[in-house]
Amino acid sequence: MFLRWIRRIPVMLALVLVFAMATAAQGVQDTFHDPRMKAPIGFSVDLEYPADVVLTFVRNAANASIIRGTRIYRKDKSNEIDGAEFAATSKVFTDTPASGQVFYKVKKNAIAPEHFPGSNGAGSVIVRYVVQPAAPERMRLLIDAVYFQESLRARYFSDGSVESAEYEEIRTQLSAYRASLNTTARPVQTAAPIKANTQPVQTAALIKASTQPVQTAVPAQNSAGPQSTLVREQGLLGDAEAARQKLQEQLKQL
Repeated sequence: MFLRWIRRIPVMLALVLVFAMATAAQGVQDTFHDPRMKAPIGFSVDLEYPADVVLTFVRNAANASIIRGTRIYRKDKSNEIDGAEFAATSKVFTDTPASGQVFYKVKKNAIAPEHFPGSNGAGSVIVRYVVQPAAPERMRLLIDAVYFQESLRARYFSDGSVESAEYEEIRTQLSAYRASLNTTARPVQTAAPIKANTQPVQTAALIKASTQPVQTAVPAQNSAGPQSTLVREQGLLGDAEAARQKLQEQLKQL
């Protein structure tokens, strides 16, 4: 019985050694504070902008010296870490995007940053931005953030706070860009042309004259009519007087 147990010792030691190696390998590759978080949460969104516009603002975010959505000291009021630098590559992310352009932002010597469950000690915070074409005039943006602890060679993935905060900054800049385009493209409203007045312009004199009552011309009475009648009647009286005198002379002769 004892001899049989002795014979099993090498097998047990081998099993323990295999278990220890597996545990060490897991510790070197990834360390998870939350057992449900076996991979980066990640962030993906489609943006209705041309490729050059999206790439410009994503590159600006990668070149910014601030990593948003996390902090080193809990007493810090601002939820961000300063001192980050742009990086063209990073070996912390083991997967390679199938397509698109990739940008990195790295903050070194970060001590146990928040929103990276399980993070401990000193390490680096790395944010990765991937811009991929999704459709004409539409781009897909993917953001991942990880904390890498050099002493343990362990990675701690973000709980999503860093990705959301970094995207919010990009979205704000894109919205401001679109608003500026709308302001520039808005047509300038010119004053409506003055409608020509087809009525004749009345001068002050004409206006004053138009207010006076219209007086119609009264036909002038013919002043020569009564005079001619009087002359004619006087002529007739003269003839009658002459005839009377002639008649009296004839009576005298009788």
